[in-house]
This record gives sequence, structure tokens and C-alpha cells, in this order.
Amino acid sequence: MALVGRMSDVTRELLKSIPGNFRNLIRQIAEGTNPNVSFHFTEIKVIRYGKKNASRPNANWSLRGTFPHPPNTDRREVRNSITIQFNGAPRGPIVAHLFNDGTIKSSEQMHQENNQRRAEDERLTAAESNFPALQQTAARRLAERRMMARIEAARINLSWSIIRKQLEKDSAEQEYRLVLQAQAQARAAAV
Repeated sequence: MALVGRMSDVTRELLKSIPGNFRNLIRQIAEGTNPNVSFHFTEIKVIRYGKKNASRPNANWSLRGTFPHPPNTDRREVRNSITIQFNGAPRGPIVAHLFNDGTIKSSEQMHQENNQRRAEDERLTAAESNFPALQQTAARRLAERRMMARIEAARINLSWSIIRKQLEKDSAEQEYRLVLQAQAQARAAAV
């Protein structure tokens, strides 16, 4: 009965009210069959408690249950997740987002990605400031807002599949990268 031993009592009780796809993913993790969890842990625990979603009044989830939530840690993420904690991991407890496709990402990893984006923004702003006549910072920020608007629209669209949301996100990011590439070429030509 590894499933019972590797799951907190609260999590075991919450499994009754968690949507089926997340319930199955949590069971896979507890059984050691999720390939995305390759580290040792002694217990999995669901730690993010949601509230009844007013936009989904017909949902059968208990008010005390856990609801998939949009990943607020990373605004570029379109997949829903449940926040879980792995106790007994080699370096201590790990808080992570379990996404609806079975992948996990620790909160630390998500914060690192956000910090890398901030550093990249600072680097680009510094490079753009060397060429004020090109007015690239304003154009880049506009392109970034367009990308983020497309990602947000995909994230909140309840009728889209996760695959369609991912494709829209990828398309928005590619469009933004093309703007960055064109701006880098313009800076190189202005030298």
C-alpha cells in the first residue's frame, strides 16, 4: 500500500474532490509511476486550496476541495496546476506545481525563470538605450504586451484544449522573438 503511505491524510481525503485528471496524476506520483518525478520523497501533500469558481457554477468539486488554479507564479504559463509539496526529499521539502499534463515545476524554478526574464529585460533596455533614435524599448514593450495579452486570453479560455493553449502561447512567443531579432539586426546595422 505505497499509495497510502506516501500521501498525507489530508491529501488522501482531498483526492475525493479533486478533478479526475489531477487525482490520477497524484496517484501516479504516490505510486512512483510518474516519469516527471525522478527524486526520492517520503510523502506527497496537496497544499493549495482553491475556492468555488464562480465562473463554473456547475462544477462538482467540494467547497473544501482543491481546485486547479492558473499558475500565478508564472504569467506566461497557460496550463492549470495544483500546488503540491514533496516531504522527505533529499534537500528538504519541495513545493511544486503539478500541471494538468503531468509535468511538475518547483516554485523555485518558476521564480528563477521570472528572474531570468527580468535580467533579459534589463539587458535589452541597456542595449536599446545605446540607440535612442531607434525607439526600440517602447516598440519591444508593446510587442511584449501583445504577447502577454495573447497568453492571458489563451489561459482563461475555458473552451480551448491544453494543446491549443500551448500552440497559441508558442505562437505569441515566436512573434515576440521575431520582434527581438529584428531589433537586434537594426541595432547591428546602426553601428
